[in-house]
Amino acid sequence: MEGSIIRRLTHDHTRVLVSVSGLPGAADVAAVLAAVGRVGAVAEMLTLLPAPDGTGLSFVTARSDGPSVLVALAESRPAGGTVSVRCRDDVARLTLHGQGIRADPQVLPRFQHALHGVGVTTLAMSVSNTLVEAVCAADVLHRALRSLATAFGCEASPVPAPAPTHRPRSLPLPAARPAVAARPVPPLTIARR
Repeated sequence: MEGSIIRRLTHDHTRVLVSVSGLPGAADVAAVLAAVGRVGAVAEMLTLLPAPDGTGLSFVTARSDGPSVLVALAESRPAGGTVSVRCRDDVARLTLHGQGIRADPQVLPRFQHALHGVGVTTLAMSVSNTLVEAVCAADVLHRALRSLATAFGCEASPVPAPAPTHRPRSLPLPAARPAVAARPVPPLTIARR
């Protein structure tokens, strides 16, 4: 590839994908990110999706921070709207390592075409000059790695047998913040995709 050097392709299962929908306004997006920061977690691969029923926000964070992020989001409820939080732990992160990636206009289209060609949907993505990181469903990781390795002519790190994953968790948040002693935080519920 002219303008870039692709070195290797790696993967891991160290992230979860958190989606928050129904945020009434921009201040509530900031409140979500502040809640994530208060528990020491880092929100990566941010995607903001304005919608008629409220803004949606998705981000990736460390798997080990997932439970504390869910609790923090349940405790920092926005004043209006119907907010829903979903945490997917059945995801894998793919990372293409190289140099000059952002300068080469063919890297991203080739990356997406390789995934699309084998029916893999990118759930989140981040690009720098040395990395392309993408999150996909863990059950399609083998196909994704094989297709990307072929498309970029590089070797992929071996894929161990997939670890059992939990179903995505969904936590509906009430429209208004309850009084301090009115009721405890509702338990997390398991939702099927």
